[in-house]
Parts: sequence; C-alpha cells; structure tokens
Amino acid sequence: MINILHISDIHFGNSDEANERLQQLDADLRYNLNATKLDYVLISGDIAESSTKEEYDNALLLVDGIKKSFIVEKEHIVIVPGNHDVNWDLSADAYKYIRKNKLKEKENDTQSDKNEDDYIDLCNIGKLKRDAKLYKNRFDNFNRYFYEKVKGEPYPIEYSEQRLLHIYDKDKILVLPLNSSWNVDHHFKKRSGINMSALAGAFNQMLGKDYEDWLKIAIWHHPVSGTEMMNNDFMQQLATRRFQLCIHGHIHEAIGDLYRYQDKGIHIIGAGTFGAHVKDQVPGIPHQYNLLRYDKEKQIMTVETRKKEKKDGAWSGDPRWGDNNNDTSYMIKFMQRKTPSKLDMVKESMEHILPTSISAALPTPGKDQIEHLSVTKGTPGSMSMKLTDALLECQTMLNRQSRDAVVNNLRDAIRYSIERSNVSKIDVNNIVNTCINYPGGIAELISIVRSFENGAKCMVEIEKMIVHFSD
Repeated sequence: MINILHISDIHFGNSDEANERLQQLDADLRYNLNATKLDYVLISGDIAESSTKEEYDNALLLVDGIKKSFIVEKEHIVIVPGNHDVNWDLSADAYKYIRKNKLKEKENDTQSDKNEDDYIDLCNIGKLKRDAKLYKNRFDNFNRYFYEKVKGEPYPIEYSEQRLLHIYDKDKILVLPLNSSWNVDHHFKKRSGINMSALAGAFNQMLGKDYEDWLKIAIWHHPVSGTEMMNNDFMQQLATRRFQLCIHGHIHEAIGDLYRYQDKGIHIIGAGTFGAHVKDQVPGIPHQYNLLRYDKEKQIMTVETRKKEKKDGAWSGDPRWGDNNNDTSYMIKFMQRKTPSKLDMVKESMEHILPTSISAALPTPGKDQIEHLSVTKGTPGSMSMKLTDALLECQTMLNRQSRDAVVNNLRDAIRYSIERSNVSKIDVNNIVNTCINYPGGIAELISIVRSFENGAKCMVEIEKMIVHFSD
C-alpha cells in the first residue's frame, strides 16, 4: 500500500503553532490511521500567509518534521505555490508609474506593448505598467525560503518551466505540478489559471514514453469548480492524456462538491486549510488534510478525509464528505485503459449488431466462447431484480463506499442519471435499471464490479445469467 499525504494552505503564524501541528499530525497518522510510513507528500500551495521568511521558516518546521519522522525523501515531496505565496511587495515593485500624457505617446508608438494585462489603470492620472523581468520576482521568497530548502533545487523562474515532472518508476506514478498563481499579483488577485506553455512543455516531456498503466496525478492550487473556480478548459487536455487524479487546495470552507468532483474521467480531490490562523478560522469549518492510500496492484485509491475542529484538539475522520454520516473516506477505482483486444473488438461489434441489447462484460480471458448477458428493452422487472440480488452477494455492491466507487467509474451519462438511495437493495436496483437504459451499460457495470471482486465467488451467480450469443 502506498501512502500519500496531501496538505494545503498551511498558513502558520509562529513556530510554536508549527510544532504543535506536527505533533498532532504525527499522532493521527500513526495511531488513528496506522500509517507508520509516508511514501509521498503533496503540498498544494499557500504555504505562507503573506510570503514572508518567518512564515516559510515555520512551514519548514512542519515539512522537515514529516521528512524525519516518516523518512520521506526530498524527491518524493511535490510542492506548488498558491496565491498567498506571491509576495505583494515584490509584486508592487514590478510596476512603474506612467503619466497620462506619456501614455498617449506610447499609443502612437507602433512598437509599444499594448497588452492590457500589463497595466493597472489609475483612471485620469495614468497607469502602472509592469516590468516583465521584475514581475517574475514575486515568487522569490517562496523559492528562497521554502522550495529550495525542501527540494535542494530552485523553483523555475520562467512560467513555461514551472511544470517539473516527477517520475517514480518503481511505483509507476507520475506527478505533474502546475502553478495556477503564475498570473496573480497584489492587484489582480483573482487572475488564477494554468499557463498553457507550461502544460505543453510537460506533455512534450511525456512524448515517446509509455505511461499507459501508470497513476498520473496533476497538482495545482486553485479549484476547477465552485464560486472561485479558474478556467478549466485545460482539463480536457489532461483527460485526453489519461490523467486519473487532480489535486488542489484553496478551499477554506466545507463545500462537498469542491472536495469530491469527477469530470472527463478525472477524479479531483481538494483539501481544506491545514493551519489557518485561529483568528481567521471560520466557525464550524475545521482544519483538514487528506491521506491517500493507493493499492497499485488493484489500482484502488482510498481517500481518508481528516478534520480538527479545535486548535488544541485531535484529528479525526471527517464524515461531511461521505454520502452518509458514517463515511470518513471514499474509494476510487482507476480503470486500466489498454489497447482493445480482439475479444474487446468482437464484444463491441456485437453491441452494434444488437443495438437494443446490453451485453454484460466478457468472462475472464481464456474461455473459448464469448458469453454475455443479454437484457433487451422491455425486460421484465424480475430479470432486473435477479441481477440486483446477484450483485448484492458481492461485497463491492453491498458496501456503500465501494458501491459509490463503482458508480463513479460509470460513464457520466449513466452516473448522473442514477437515483441513489440509502437502502442498499433499492440503490443497487436503481443502478441496474439505469444501466439497462444505456447501450453497453450492463456490460460496463459488470466489468467494473468484476475488477473490484477480482475472481470472488460472488461472481458465479452472475456468470450463470450469462447467455451464449450466436450468429
């Protein structure tokens, strides 16, 4: 099992606070979660509050403590900056005042740079124009006092280079860190986004290499949904390149749809603030972090969501993100995406031959005959209930958490059409009936369940419902 710690929005006020948080985190990981080792640490921005040396020194106490306590190599720590890691003073220093009459001269100069993003309008007295070179110094404190001390190398100053791929061959994990604050400053505080040159550069690094069966993670600071979302068009490119997981921070309030969101086949996990100042902590909104447990063989990720309600209190499971009051974690199943086999192509062709049928997943490879479950439109409810009962014999469908993971891996059209229920039998029957209404839906459902069960006896009854298809 691979343990990945995800923290964000550290915001420590002093060294005492940092040491206290370290001890509380260490105790929660070791004694509550039985995580005596950490393989990776992902920090999704806002390490500081005002990007000062003192704040980064405090954050270093936490990170260094984690490294020593859990023996985490610096190469296995991934860091991206957030908007609070932009130093406002350095940002302001990059702008130069231009009087109104000088602006008119520049407007007549055909060689002048007329990019409006470079200016801050001062109404009738002129504008402030940024110096592109000085502007890049906004991340100097983040780099000098934190990133370089943790990683042993400088954070790239060029925006197009802020996408250093972390490639871990042993675990078959690829992490792509991106700077969603690259265009944010003291004036344009909401101008978050992903630099397309950086993204293209990362994809160029991946060319000619086989990461097909790897876990591919992208990490940045700002959310891609909700009221503070940045433009998420770039997500289509990540989905095309089969990234399975995206991680971010910036969420300072408990909004469930920001925490567990899936689009274009990518699971998105957001963390709340790990250490906001007590004076800034919103009542009823706890400190939070995530522990991701990844089973490489089964390709299953379990997300443990943790909360701490009081400054001097202990960490515990956070049920607010689950689908019922007892869930403090949820499961993600990453489906392997392989080049279609001959067996897959035959199955697909059969679905085209019988557009009114929904074929079940093919049995385990090695059988001579192609068998599938044929459920035609207008199938009586008894068939649906028989399949429901058979599925409930599988632990995957009996357990709500793993059942949610199955549903989350169905295509969006099916997943969003299912009317969920807290009653297991009704819930599974609703899943079955919805899948019946979509070509290939039952095949998809059974295939996902089979991947979870991994040859369990519960699949025997389902296999009995498989019928032969002949020309």
